[in-house]
Amino acid sequence: MNAIKVLLIGAHGRTGRHIAQRLHDEAIPFRAFLRKSAHKSEFAALGAEIALSDLTHDFSHVFDDITHVVYAAGSAETEGVHEVIATPLYARPTTRSGAACARSSW
Repeated sequence: MNAIKVLLIGAHGRTGRHIAQRLHDEAIPFRAFLRKSAHKSEFAALGAEIALSDLTHDFSHVFDDITHVVYAAGSAETEGVHEVIATPLYARPTTRSGAACARSSW
C-alpha cells in the first residue's frame, strides 16, 4: 500500500488553514495548493510541499503522487461572484495518480 499524501486545494483559506494545521499535527504529508507565492512560507513551516497554480487554469500537474484530495477552495466572500462561477467545483483527474485519488477513501 502506498503512503498517504494529501493535496489540499484552498490551503490558504479559512477552512484550509485549519485542515493544514491538522494534517501537520497528525504528521500526514500534504501538498498545499496556493495561488500566491507570498503564502508559501506559512505552509512550508508546516512541512507542506507547495503547488502554485490557479483553479481557472490547467492544474492537473499538482495531482502527481497524491492519494487523497481535500477541496476547501472558493468563496464569494473574498472573490467576485464571476470568479467563483468560473472556478470548476471539481478537478477531473488526468493522471493515473489522480484517478487513484478519485477512488480511494481515507
